[in-house]
Amino acid sequence: MLTKRRATLLLLTLVIGALGVWSIATRSGNDDPGLKASRSMASVERIVVASEQYFVAHGKWPSGLASLLADERWSGLSTNDAWGHPIKYVPYDPARKCGVVITLGADNKPGGEGLDADGFGCFGGNGHIPPMAELHRLSSSLSGLTNQ
Repeated sequence: MLTKRRATLLLLTLVIGALGVWSIATRSGNDDPGLKASRSMASVERIVVASEQYFVAHGKWPSGLASLLADERWSGLSTNDAWGHPIKYVPYDPARKCGVVITLGADNKPGGEGLDADGFGCFGGNGHIPPMAELHRLSSSLSGLTNQ
């Protein structure tokens, strides 16, 4: 039969053990490349949504990340991907029928496969997404551009 003291000690041991497992899992998850890729695309999507909301609020598309971040509603957006590389922003272009937000992947170079693959988000196109070849041309032309 468990005494009250032993039951308390057992419960305390289980809680400390669970916290230890949670702590290790949380810390190791931050370095997981697959999670970094997912977090990078989530950052791209947040910028896409903020750009759409900016248009609704101001009646025009942001001219770049700097103009988007100048609005206090979106000043806290991360402009780096999960690898710490600047996210690229291509303003809305009526000829292209959209604006594009790009992460260049883990290697921060245009193109690539797997974790090095570019990630794209489009805004303002009413469902129009440029062909992949055009998106890759855009990312190649932006390799030296900062996130401004």
